[in-house]
Amino acid sequence: MDILRRILRVLAVGCISLVVSPVDAGSGIPPDRVVIADDLSVARISEHVWVHTTVKVLGNGHRFPANGLIVITDDGVVLIDTAWGTEATSELLGWVEGSLGQPVIAAVVTHFHDDSLGGATVLADAGIPFFSGGLTPSLAVVISQPAPTVIPGLDVAGGRAGFHGLELLYPGPGHSPDNVVVWIPSDAVLFGTCAVRSPDFPGTGNMADASIEDWPDAIRVVRDRFGDADIVVPGHGSPGTVALLDHTSAALAAANQRRQEPSGGR
Repeated sequence: MDILRRILRVLAVGCISLVVSPVDAGSGIPPDRVVIADDLSVARISEHVWVHTTVKVLGNGHRFPANGLIVITDDGVVLIDTAWGTEATSELLGWVEGSLGQPVIAAVVTHFHDDSLGGATVLADAGIPFFSGGLTPSLAVVISQPAPTVIPGLDVAGGRAGFHGLELLYPGPGHSPDNVVVWIPSDAVLFGTCAVRSPDFPGTGNMADASIEDWPDAIRVVRDRFGDADIVVPGHGSPGTVALLDHTSAALAAANQRRQEPSGGR
């Protein structure tokens, strides 16, 4: 890949939250960052990739963002993770068709949590096929969500599969038992989903379904395979470089160290 092009992509990561490109009236091209609704926005990070971000108000009153991707492939638009909730997912699908000029042809859900699968009923109602690794469907049924169609080969750690020109990798249990990461080779973009942490949110995040012992190995698998990524998008927080993988490894090492320390006291 051309060196200058790689440098420009990396610079774009740092600028995307600060710059909104002007729109040429009549060009039909949306600006690089668009607010679709109060809690839903999209931001273009490369030629073929947009990040969609939903902000959810948690039980403690905090506003918490979750990311997914919109990828323009040779076959059509592929959605990576739904928006966080049914209303936001409906709004997102409407924006894709209205602003990008084509509907979503398929979706991948990277794991069974609501910030990935929470709009699955909208996909089902719209007749959009949605897919996942082999471990997600049974977990989806438990939480009363529609079960995705399995993409073969993603139920064993290190398993990989192609999907509309993208590469999916199941690195093993981590943030959840079923977390799959997505590689967009045309743009050298890696979506690490919630398995990859951002410094925007210190620590290891939601550990309810995590495997803290296996998670470091999963990140090593991702690093070995996609260490040349130009842009890495975490499940929560700002896009960055492969330094996000190293940050995640450090956060996990610290968490495991704390687990091993004696509690102290009597």
